[in-house]
Formats: sequence, C-alpha cells, structure tokens
Amino acid sequence: TNLTSIRTDMWNITNSGIASMARVMEGRLLDLRIEGETVTKNYLSDGCLEIVARECPNLKRFTYKLSSYNYRPELDRLTGAAAIALVQACRKLEVLHLERASRVGKDDFVTISKMVAQDEAGYSLRKIELIGYPFVVKGFPFVIEDIEAESTKLE
Repeated sequence: TNLTSIRTDMWNITNSGIASMARVMEGRLLDLRIEGETVTKNYLSDGCLEIVARECPNLKRFTYKLSSYNYRPELDRLTGAAAIALVQACRKLEVLHLERASRVGKDDFVTISKMVAQDEAGYSLRKIELIGYPFVVKGFPFVIEDIEAESTKLE
C-alpha cells in the first residue's frame, strides 16, 4: 500500500485502534494527525503513543489536538514521558504539533530541546508547534519563551 498519512479523530477510533493501525503501518507511516475527542471522552494515552513510537520509526510529523470544549484533565492520559519517547524513537520526526495536551509540560519541552541540541545530526526535529500553552518553542536551536499576558490598564 502507498498510504503514508493518517488523519483521524478519536470519535471513531480508540487507543487500541490507533495502536493496531501503527502495528500494521509500521515504517510506512510518515504523518499521523489525531484529534482527541472531549465529547466522547476519548483521549490519546501514553501507552498508545509509545506503540506508535516503537512501530513507526519513520514518522516525520505528529499532531495531537485537544479541544478546550468539555475538556476533562483527569481523562487526559498523554504525558511528557510519551512525547519524549516519541522524539527518541522517531529520529526522522521533523514536526511535533501539540494542541492543549496539558500534561506535556514546559520541562518536557526543555528535555526534548536539550536532547535534540546534543545530537543535531541524529534528530530531524526542527519545529515544535504548540497551541494552548503559556509558552512557545521558537526557532532552531529551540528557544522556549513564555507568552506574556496582555496587560490591560484601567484608566
């Protein structure tokens, strides 16, 4: 099969479905974009992302988005440990895009930044896109900057 990219939401697929897809696709999967489902309460888990990392070493782009609508932090099971494992296992990963994956924190991005900086030739990661975080990761080598809250003056 020539399929190299999968875009899905977790309305129609579960963690085990994504894991099964990763096992079948193996090294052919280059682009995986997943949208967590806050209405049906289906969130990506660490275990699932670790399977993707192990089974799909040629992944070039990974996106995981969560809506702020009906978000339940206690159900969000994706942590920085799995994001770090993904970067470590998928050395061809060029873009990591996370939207409101709140359990992947600033310290995790510092770890990823240092890991890539220590072995630039060994990692392809050059872009980290974040939405819904109080900080951004800019440029390469990566620089993490806090987003300044807009101040409002009462006059």
